[in-house]
Amino acid sequence: MLRPVLRFLLTLAAAVALQVVGMRITPGFVRWVDPFLAITIYVSLAVPGPPALVAGSATGLARDVLSGAAYGLHGFANTAVAYVAARLQMRLVVQDPLRSALLFALCAAVQQVILALLIFFTQPQMAVPRAADALALTLTTALLGGGAVALVARIRRWREETQAARRKRLRLE
Repeated sequence: MLRPVLRFLLTLAAAVALQVVGMRITPGFVRWVDPFLAITIYVSLAVPGPPALVAGSATGLARDVLSGAAYGLHGFANTAVAYVAARLQMRLVVQDPLRSALLFALCAAVQQVILALLIFFTQPQMAVPRAADALALTLTTALLGGGAVALVARIRRWREETQAARRKRLRLE
C-alpha cells in the first residue's frame, strides 16, 4: 500500500522539477508540455478507480499552483481525464507503446477540450488556449506517455530476465 503511494509522490516530485526547469528555460513550456497530465493518464491506466481520480486531482492542482492558472481548472480537467482513461483501460487492452501513445494523445485532447470549455464559461477574462498550443501539448503528452510505457515495459522485461537467469544459476549449482 505504501509503495505505490511513495512511487506516485516521487513521480509527482519529478514532474514538479521538470515543470520548474522548463519554465526557467522558456516561458512557453507550460503551454506545450504537461508532465502532470502524463502522470494522471499513466496512473489511471495502471490503477483504475478511486486512486486514479485522487491522482488526477492531485496532479491537476499541482499544475495549477505551479503554472499560475486559475485554481482548480486543471484539477477538475485532470480528474475528468483520469475517469476517461480509467474507463478506456477497462474496455481496451493496450500494452504496446504506440497504442498507449495514441491513448495518451486522446486523453490530452479531452483535457484540452475540457479546459477550453471551463475557461470559456467560467473565466471570461482568460484567453482560451490556442489550437497550436493544444496540438503541441497533445503531441508531447503522447510522446511522454508512450515513452514511459516503453521504458517501464523494458525495465520489467529486464527484471524478469535477470530473475530467470538467477533461478537458472541456482538450479545448476
